[in-house]
Amino acid sequence: MKSFNLTAFLVIILIFTVVQPSQAQLGGLGKKLKKAAEKALQDELGVGSSDVPDTPTMENDDSPSNTNTSNVKGKKLSPPNINELLDNAKAALGREQYSNARYEVKEAVKGVELEIGYQVLDAMPKNVNGLSSNDENDGIVSTGMGFVGLMITRYYEGSKQQITSTVGNNSAMGASYSYLMNTGYASSNDNYKSMTIQGYRGTLSFDGNNTYTLGIPFGQSSVFVLECDGFADEDEVKTAVENFDIAKFEDLLTDDETDDSTDKDINAYLADAGTKYNAKDFEGTRFELQRSLTELDIVISKKILEMLPTSLAGLDADAEADEYLANSAGFAGVYISRTYEEQASNKNININMVDDSPMMAIVSQFINTPMMVGMSGKKSVKIDGYKGMLEETNNGDGTEYTINIPSNQSMITMTFNGIDEATVLKSANQIPVGDIFSFVK
Repeated sequence: MKSFNLTAFLVIILIFTVVQPSQAQLGGLGKKLKKAAEKALQDELGVGSSDVPDTPTMENDDSPSNTNTSNVKGKKLSPPNINELLDNAKAALGREQYSNARYEVKEAVKGVELEIGYQVLDAMPKNVNGLSSNDENDGIVSTGMGFVGLMITRYYEGSKQQITSTVGNNSAMGASYSYLMNTGYASSNDNYKSMTIQGYRGTLSFDGNNTYTLGIPFGQSSVFVLECDGFADEDEVKTAVENFDIAKFEDLLTDDETDDSTDKDINAYLADAGTKYNAKDFEGTRFELQRSLTELDIVISKKILEMLPTSLAGLDADAEADEYLANSAGFAGVYISRTYEEQASNKNININMVDDSPMMAIVSQFINTPMMVGMSGKKSVKIDGYKGMLEETNNGDGTEYTINIPSNQSMITMTFNGIDEATVLKSANQIPVGDIFSFVK
């Protein structure tokens, strides 16, 4: 049985996770990402597509016209109350419940991004080239993840043509289109060409059949994508894109204020967020909320480091080398690291933790699925009452043991070098895993 790389597997699973809830809103993008993930998984496992059984899903066709008229359509959920969430965050801070405060702030970020998404949709036309849109099919996806970010989509349909317009903010899509605008790349591929639309440089691609896709990066981290199905030529695409005001999108997704101070505390950032929100400066609100999240991450990181022992397996902690990283984008979340070592030997231990990362929920599912653990060639262990996975690696300097312990959206990783397995397990149980997970939940 082939033992595959855990990191590669988790990246593939993460792609499925991101795509699954958003395929209906993002149309062809979701399909392409999912196909790429399926191909990568088949390659990693060493099987062909015929060897992989079909997985039943609950999703419908991507087309917004595919509706079930036999069901009663419910009302959309009401957006979150931003001011209430900010009050809850301030109250949690007063009680030193930092993880609860972070949760409230993150919910506020999602709510603000929804409002930004509604503004972008309002700036989109209702009809394009004789194709009409339906507000019920509009999509806004706020993931809080840096490489996917905020995605806003509207569909336009006719008898033989369809347009999918997407605005991505804080998205890796923008970087991909910036790469395609490289003139050397465009000239070496007949299916891509660079062009300027409304003063913005973009890339037009053609699938060889009847679909044209125009991508235009704008601002610091945004992109406008127009996918046109059933179009006869690129002139039709150019006519269609002129119905969209890209400068308006950029204005809505840009905070043009400048900083007069960078040493505010969390409460000050939350207060500024409330002021800007009530003034309907949603982009400015999001920026202040993200800064408060960064400060909260730093506080949480320091508290976790204080919970770790000062020595482990006879090795002293190098407290000056403690590391923590605050990532308000949400993909990596909070990252902390502590190293224990003995200078006279090759023995060392590293304890690190990633908190509030959506990827960790998938790691937890992986570890709690016996078939997947068996395929990976790893061992299941239990540390402080929590299930984990033990991996043994032989390198040139000896044996390295790694223990991964997930819980919800967090994971603690312990790496031991030059230490026997019995001592590894004994030392791992000296880490207050339960207390740490309780603190960050």
